[in-house]
This record gives sequence, C-alpha cells and structure tokens, in this order.
Amino acid sequence: PADLFLDEAQGFYKALGGGQVHHKSLIMFLLRFFSPLQNRLQENAKRTKNGGFEGNLKGEGLITGGLYVMRRGGAMEYAFREEEIGDHAPLDEVLAAAERAQKA
Repeated sequence: PADLFLDEAQGFYKALGGGQVHHKSLIMFLLRFFSPLQNRLQENAKRTKNGGFEGNLKGEGLITGGLYVMRRGGAMEYAFREEEIGDHAPLDEVLAAAERAQKA
C-alpha cells in the first residue's frame, strides 16, 4: 500500500498557479460546455464519458490541476499545468520525464 496525502492548504495547486489557486469561472465553464462551437472542454468531457469514467458533484470541480515529476531530493524534472478542465499531460512526456528523474 502507498501513502496518501491530503493537501488541505492546496499548496500543490498554488504552486501550479504561481502562488494562487487557479479557479475557473462557473459562468464561463457553462458557456463553453454548452457552446454550439466545438471546444476542448467538450472534447475532454466526451473522452471522459466514452472512457467509462463517472463523476460526482463532490469537491471543487472548477480548480485546474496538473502534474509534477520530481527527482529524488526535490528538483523538478517535468511540470504540466491543466489549462482547460480535463486536460491531461501527454503520457509519452510523463514517462520520459520519469525515466530522466530516475536516472538523475
């Protein structure tokens, strides 16, 4: 079993956002989601639904996140910041960064 950490102070999100938690506006979210023009938010929602993932309305769904790959000792090897809700870091970039971090 792995350790699970709860970041109640949202330090991870603040680090990704340059010191601020990056919130999306509910109104802008709804406008993009229901827009007649295809956009990345709709594509992300479709990918999630087609992948068999189910969500819930618990938690803070309008905060964007991201991913860090860290070296031993704490140096950052790779960073990805979610620009649109549901964005994912490219898997090939994450795996390559993990390999580099392991060798460092």
